[in-house]
Amino acid sequence: MRQDPIDDELRFHFDALRQERLDAGDSDDEATRYARLKLGQTTTAREEVLHISLTHRLAMIIRDGRFALRSYKKNSVWATAILAVGIGLSVAMFSLVEAVLLNPLPFPEQEQIHMIWKTDLQLHDQLVGE
Repeated sequence: MRQDPIDDELRFHFDALRQERLDAGDSDDEATRYARLKLGQTTTAREEVLHISLTHRLAMIIRDGRFALRSYKKNSVWATAILAVGIGLSVAMFSLVEAVLLNPLPFPEQEQIHMIWKTDLQLHDQLVGE
């Protein structure tokens, strides 16, 4: 089972606070109580960390979007061309994969279709050089 990094971080701070009080001469119960009071509710701390993390990620996405728009304004012709080529290639690849791999063959009872071929031995001998 994978450990949550936020839980690991909270555990580290709890242990550090507890050890600090033990080194100061407090009993085990007093040191544990002090660490719990100082750290507060772990659920609240966990939610704060997640909120900060989400807010930070959202701010980064907005910043990257603004940078992309500024870059697009400076080089709109190239950006439009590259975007058009990228979209075109994506559509072409999807169409090819869909037609070849995803859609079934347009025949009834496809599982009964077999490939039959004939090898021309004389042509084969001429090509191989025998």
